[in-house]
Amino acid sequence: MNRLILPAVALLLLAGCSKTPETQGPGAALAPSTEIAWVRPTAVTDVDRTFEQAKTASKPVFLFWTAAWCPPCNQVKSTIFTRPEFIAKSRSFVPVYVDGDTPSGQALGKRFSVSAYPTMVLLRPDGSEITRLAGWAAVTFPMYFIHLIFIFFLICYLPFSKMAHIVYRTAAMAYNEYAGRNF
Repeated sequence: MNRLILPAVALLLLAGCSKTPETQGPGAALAPSTEIAWVRPTAVTDVDRTFEQAKTASKPVFLFWTAAWCPPCNQVKSTIFTRPEFIAKSRSFVPVYVDGDTPSGQALGKRFSVSAYPTMVLLRPDGSEITRLAGWAAVTFPMYFIHLIFIFFLICYLPFSKMAHIVYRTAAMAYNEYAGRNF
């Protein structure tokens, strides 16, 4: 049973990422994100009440940590959460919108171990975690640094490599053929 939950949750979250059907023309209005029945906690006790409601309804809880200044968060809000498919699927869980800049958001971030924005956590009604999609802030800087090192070596050493010799030689032979020179 537990093996089936994670793929089901991944499909549920990724369904919001699917392409909009072509039958919907460019002039058609998308449903606004306010159609998602977000619970916006102002205190930690609001989230506790939300878990009680989720137990009663037998639905998982979807926690979305965001901040107004966060560009990736705003992209998720404007692309995924406005899709009619995601809005329809949001009725199968209890969506909680947590503003990380508020004191209650900071307390909830500590409670649920949130370390990056945006973070989406799917929880069982008893509070145990099913899955988490967190921001990749901890990974992006080292990956970018490694990328810069590779680019440096490419620029500095490629002109002196065997591959560069093959490219230069091929270009020279092609030019000689084009110019009609025979050596």
